[in-house]
Amino acid sequence: MALRKSQVLLPDVFQTVKNNKFLNATVDQLISEPNSQRVNSFIGRKFAPNFTVGDSYVSEIDSEIEPLSGAQPGKVNGGGDEDGFRPMELLLIGLGGCTAMDVISILRKKRQNVAGLELALEADRSDDHPTIFTAIRINYIVRGQEVDPKAVERAISLSETRYCPAMAMLSESVTIELTYEILETQ
Repeated sequence: MALRKSQVLLPDVFQTVKNNKFLNATVDQLISEPNSQRVNSFIGRKFAPNFTVGDSYVSEIDSEIEPLSGAQPGKVNGGGDEDGFRPMELLLIGLGGCTAMDVISILRKKRQNVAGLELALEADRSDDHPTIFTAIRINYIVRGQEVDPKAVERAISLSETRYCPAMAMLSESVTIELTYEILETQ
């Protein structure tokens, strides 16, 4: 997906590195051509907000899951190209983005040498309408050099219990399972 650069629309005085980072992480992703994949099943989709050192994250859909039924919960009767995220997908992406920014910020404050953070989110939905989430699983994949597991556990715990409002709201109605893995980089 080629991102459109909204910064070029700003007057020269506002074309700063900080504004470019902000616009790249927000507005540019909204005005760019959608990069979507056809996914046959809603239940079991994985969402992966990826953090890189550039302070932005990208959400992608993993289409490994086979269809569970012929139903397409997000497809509007009578048409639609399915070229965007469905509302429940956006809910998971929002949760992932919220907790990812907390965790990476806390790990930086703890002076951990983190090169990247990826979240894999999976959700189960009820079969009956409304097809609400019945379970959410978040796996934090931390990449870096000599990252302390206790620092990662503490960062995730603080995000869960204190900083992430999306997690606080959703955990009132659905079980959220949190796991992590640390991958050593060179």
